[in-house]
Amino acid sequence: MNPTIVPGEGWYSEHLSWHWLFWQNAALTIPFILCLIMSVPNEAIRQSPARSDHAGMLLGASGFACLFVALDQGERLFWFQSPFIAGMFYVGTVLLVAFVLRELVTEAPGIALSYLLKPNVTLLVVLVGLIRFTVLNTSFIPSIFLASVHGLRPLEVGDTLRWVAVPQILFAPCVAFMLLHLDARRVIAIGFATVALAFGLGTQLTPDWAEGNFIPSQLLQALGQTMALTSIIYFFAKHVTAEHALTFGAVVQTTRLFSGQLGTTSIAVTQRVMEQIHSNLLGLHVNVFSSETLERLAAQSSLFGTTLNGNPAEVPAGAIALLDRAVRVQATTLSLADNYRLAAACALGGIALTLLLRRAPTP
Repeated sequence: MNPTIVPGEGWYSEHLSWHWLFWQNAALTIPFILCLIMSVPNEAIRQSPARSDHAGMLLGASGFACLFVALDQGERLFWFQSPFIAGMFYVGTVLLVAFVLRELVTEAPGIALSYLLKPNVTLLVVLVGLIRFTVLNTSFIPSIFLASVHGLRPLEVGDTLRWVAVPQILFAPCVAFMLLHLDARRVIAIGFATVALAFGLGTQLTPDWAEGNFIPSQLLQALGQTMALTSIIYFFAKHVTAEHALTFGAVVQTTRLFSGQLGTTSIAVTQRVMEQIHSNLLGLHVNVFSSETLERLAAQSSLFGTTLNGNPAEVPAGAIALLDRAVRVQATTLSLADNYRLAAACALGGIALTLLLRRAPTP
């Protein structure tokens, strides 16, 4: 449901206040609490004789928190040029190494790392990370494109992004029905294939695209990610015993959140790097000695009532600004298409990993 943030941001900014971006989540917790009260049985609390691994949990949580902050703020602070970001990466890495070592040597580990060595478990963790990475890497491309190229506000791109959010709610029961009659591994592969097809459509992005051009790829992405993520969690749950329930929950949630942050960070990094590369390559072909450049400048100069007569020095500043914007728009478009290619490659990798999954153990 992350794509709904952008249209929600626009609506709240126009009609209420941006504070409601946070209050909406607080309001949604009320029905969740009521559902838990009505569904959780009233059982006596049984005290576990084993000691809790508070130190290990603190080390792991602190380590991931440091890395999460570094990934979230790294692009804004120019990564390792910032002592703060470098320090967060260093401290986070040290804390995670300490966490792993403690879990390996302690008698009562909070997270049973040996669980990751069981058949299929590591593959499923990677698949959870891949689907979250690809989804959050591409979900915001339409809003970035429409804002950068066409100058639209968040409220104006909401209709496009709803084609990702709403179909997930409607299609989820269909996925549940499919899982009752099909091998979950097949549904996972179909989901990744659908997502890869959606990203393939996205690679055809051009500066002429408008909101409607994104709908086919957004709809396929919504269907594919619903199939893939739901099926992965369903199949993953078949590998869980009561002994490893806590480990399962911690691993899945950590992977989901961390991969999501990697996805949102990668789109910013990929766009910045590839936009610079494309801008440089495009700029190599834009010079006053190129006949195509002179023709375009002559056409744009006529908009300002100026005739060049073959003299580049007479080009008005407005015509140069239009040419500069055309180069920037094309570079932005190509960089966002590269993001789709990256996500499509990850989706194809997900299909390959799915083929390596074995049958789930019998209960």
